[in-house]
Amino acid sequence: MSSANSSDISTLLEKWSEDKATLVEIEKRIEKYKRLANRIMNNKDTDKLSNNNYTLKRRELSRTTLT
Repeated sequence: MSSANSSDISTLLEKWSEDKATLVEIEKRIEKYKRLANRIMNNKDTDKLSNNNYTLKRRELSRTTLT
């Protein structure tokens, strides 16, 4: 394994931080699109939206808890 110098570590941490911030922003946008798609599906009373290029299907999760 190669040893990393201080500059390499600083670069790694800086890129990590930048990409982590980017990921958070992308996750926020995805959640916004999910809410919008859910609202449209509810209004159209359907579980599927599609066009010539894409299909989006609603998926429901169910959980059972045993105690």
